[in-house]
Amino acid sequence: MSETSVLSARGLCKAFGGHLAVDNLSFSLGAGEMLALIGPNGAGKSTTFNLLNGQLRADAGEIWLGQTRLPRPTPQALWRLGVSRTFQTAQALASFAVRENVQLALLSHAGEGHWPWANGLARWRDEAQALLEQVGLGAQADRPSATLAYGDVKRLELAMALANTPRVLLMDEPTAGMAPEERQALMALVGSLVRGRGLSVLYTEHSMEVVFGHADRILVMAEGRLLAEGTPEAVRANPQVQAVYLGELPPVQESP
Repeated sequence: MSETSVLSARGLCKAFGGHLAVDNLSFSLGAGEMLALIGPNGAGKSTTFNLLNGQLRADAGEIWLGQTRLPRPTPQALWRLGVSRTFQTAQALASFAVRENVQLALLSHAGEGHWPWANGLARWRDEAQALLEQVGLGAQADRPSATLAYGDVKRLELAMALANTPRVLLMDEPTAGMAPEERQALMALVGSLVRGRGLSVLYTEHSMEVVFGHADRILVMAEGRLLAEGTPEAVRANPQVQAVYLGELPPVQESP
């Protein structure tokens, strides 16, 4: 693995019963990179994400954050170390205001989750507002989260994921359930955060337009193994990838 890797997997394996869901998987995420992880259903993408986020423990292999090996990562420990995650189904506390959701994330990052919420309401208010401004929700800070459109809930979840000033952002199906225009807008926003904050992003995605339109590099899994990796152009031209996706890849965009 490169010395510039921010996050890397080395020989990861995970079995469920007799089924090897992830089979000797190795890859790295570079600094400031948007890396897409794709594959057909059952390829092992979700299991890989859950291993990287500490929700599952690998049967074999290693996970490294920079030059530090993480022997038994947990979601809480990774959050403290600057690894955030968003989920396929956006998660926010519907009974709380938009800003309050972000304040909760900031309180957690600061180790102040034990504060009574009445006192916590006064904490990190400006910082929460600043994060909402970054994702385009500043004007909706006082709204109940339950009243947000689904695309805005995705933006709120992104603001919450930024509360720990992450080095790495893991995004599981970030545009699931969104209209095509919303998908492109959200991923353009993520791209601007990558450039502005120096974030490194690993994301899974079923929309090939989102994958090939926004990824710097693509990993392709099949049957738990790494089938191919490279630039969008190289992956699109790979005969093995074409066989797996059976013509679902978007056409090459002609230069003007």
